[in-house]
Order: sequence, then C-alpha cells, then structure tokens
Amino acid sequence: MKQNSRVAAALLIPMSLVAFLLCFKSVNSVLASLNFYGAKNYIEEWESLEKAPNTMQLQAAKQYAINAVELHPSFALYTDTLSTVLQWQALNNENFEETIMLLDEAENLNLQSTLNRPAWPVTWANLAYIKWLKGEIDDSFANYLNNASLFGPNNPDVHKAVAQIGLSLAKTDVRRFLQHKGVISKHVTQGLSHPISRKAIREIILSTGTRTMVDQWVKTLAKNKEVEIN
Repeated sequence: MKQNSRVAAALLIPMSLVAFLLCFKSVNSVLASLNFYGAKNYIEEWESLEKAPNTMQLQAAKQYAINAVELHPSFALYTDTLSTVLQWQALNNENFEETIMLLDEAENLNLQSTLNRPAWPVTWANLAYIKWLKGEIDDSFANYLNNASLFGPNNPDVHKAVAQIGLSLAKTDVRRFLQHKGVISKHVTQGLSHPISRKAIREIILSTGTRTMVDQWVKTLAKNKEVEIN
C-alpha cells in the first residue's frame, strides 16, 4: 500500500508541474494577445485618420508591442507589429541618426519574423519598404521585394507597398526603377483591380505624378483584364 502511495505521489508531482506550465503558458498567451491589440488599435487609428501620432501615443503603442513580444517572442505577428510601430516612430522623428536606428531595429524585427513565418508576403514587403525609407536600394532590397511578390502576388498590402516604393523610384531614381520595373508594374496594375488596394494606389499615382506611365501599363494588359484608374 505504501509503495502504491509513493508511486502515486511521484506521478502527481510531474503532472502538477505540467498543469502549472500549461496554465502559465495560457495566461502568457492571453496577456500577449491583449497587448498586441493595444498596439494594433493605435496603428489602425493612425492609418484611418491619416494623421501623425503624438509622442504619448507612440510610446504607449510601443510599450504594448514590446510587452507582446516579450510574452511571446517567437510569434511573428507580434514582432511585425513592433516593427510597424517603430516605422511610425521613425517617420515622425526629426533626428536623422535616431530615424535610421529605429528603421534598423524595425528591419531586424521583420527579419526575425521571417524565421518564424518565412512565406508571409507582408513581412517581406515591409522589409523592402524599410530599405527604401533608408535609401538602401541594394541586393537585400531586391531580395525583399522579390520575395514579397513571390509569396503575395495578389495581396493588397503588397500591392500598396510596391506601388509606393516603385512609383516613387520612378521619379527619384530611374535607373533602379528600371531594374525592378516588371515587379512594380505588375503590382500597380493588379492593385488597381483589387477593391482593397485600389483607392490607395490611385492616391499614390496622383502624388507621384505617374498617371501617364501607369495608363500605358494598363493599356498593355490583356483585353479581358479590366482595370480602372478613374
């Protein structure tokens, strides 16, 4: 009888430990999710209002995103979210050196995400966008851009990012624009056909003054491909 009690006690200890660890992991996941949504709500507000966030909002969103990553560091959605907050912070920073440091950190976070979610196209598009913001149109930029196109040929967020990068390059760096013209024209024209990306791409076309060029791309599409800029 005593022997059976010892066996039962010996089994109970690891089972209790497993139960505790599972409970701890579950609580961490819930807390990480709550912090993620805290950061996400700020980002969605900034995007919808098209208004620069203030310092307090940036710090609050950043802390939410950091908390989520610390609680669940291998979850790509959370590292991507922190990267997005840092990009907003960089775009609203007047100090050039600090801006580059923030963008470098954002790039590293996205690269970390690709290790855990290598086929997610928006992460690759964000990487290309960050490289463009830094003025680094190099081999890494080309790799990021091509991966975004490869994994997200019909993704509206990829369409918007590639349009912003590509149509801006058409005005500022023609040589590098021509190197990536195939990918750029593909996503601009397909993005104009997508209900989610159409409005944003129209605005990019107008702001970059590339209407004539895009019109020509549209005209070369197959006859049964309907794309409207108007």
